[in-house]
Amino acid sequence: MQIPASQITAVNPGGGLLIQGVAFDTGVEDASVVPVFAKAMLTTGTVNGTTVNVDLAHPLVEKNNFVGQDGDLTPFYFRAPRAIGAAVLKGIERGEIQNLFIVLQVPTTTPFPGVSGQPPFIGFDGAGPPDGQPNDAPIFGLSFSSTNGGATWSRNRSFNIRFSLIVSKPLGEP
Repeated sequence: MQIPASQITAVNPGGGLLIQGVAFDTGVEDASVVPVFAKAMLTTGTVNGTTVNVDLAHPLVEKNNFVGQDGDLTPFYFRAPRAIGAAVLKGIERGEIQNLFIVLQVPTTTPFPGVSGQPPFIGFDGAGPPDGQPNDAPIFGLSFSSTNGGATWSRNRSFNIRFSLIVSKPLGEP
């Protein structure tokens, strides 16, 4: 999921920023299976028309074998929120960071655990209810997916991936 630099700097214009973590909406087909993802990360990238480049080789923060929750938001808290916030703001100021990307990688080893053999899921919003009624959520166009390990990315215009960046102003700032 893409977070444009303009959204990041709008949190506390001219002030500091704590980037505390990310939250992922995750689940599984089989309730007896723990949703384990290959990687969770916060990284940088660019979007230019239909070309998307996500820097998977140099993430700001990364966790291998990320354990999710079934049908709930799963937080991934960062150890140095002040340092990450400062680095991101400096990178935006210098023009080096145009976007942050929240990435969750499905496991690459198969078969997947459980009787269904399905990989863990990520949550979507805005796809419309199964009864065929119109979509009740605006589609922001910030959700992307890759089926080839991040070599290419496709923008999804049918739903929003339910990932969140957890940010706040530093204590003492208005």
